[in-house]
Amino acid sequence: MVNHVVPRAELEAFGLAMAERIAQKPLFALKLTKQAINAAQDAQGRVSAMQTSFALHHLAHAHNMLGPRQACGPHGLDAGDQEASKGRGVGLGARH
Repeated sequence: MVNHVVPRAELEAFGLAMAERIAQKPLFALKLTKQAINAAQDAQGRVSAMQTSFALHHLAHAHNMLGPRQACGPHGLDAGDQEASKGRGVGLGARH
């Protein structure tokens, strides 16, 4: 979340000053604010987006470990072979 834009030369001093201002606020109010922001992001699908990103991240690692020519679908190694046998291509996003 961006709420200020400052020149790079002023960034550290500005950030420390902001941290000092925040640290002076009541702790309970800060916790409530954080919970409110998290709840709003959850309502917008944050948890689902994070789970999907994490799963795709791991799929990419698995694919990279196999090498560039090995098929790997979103449901594992066998998924790529099954898709190929059905004439749908292989890998993520292969829809023909």
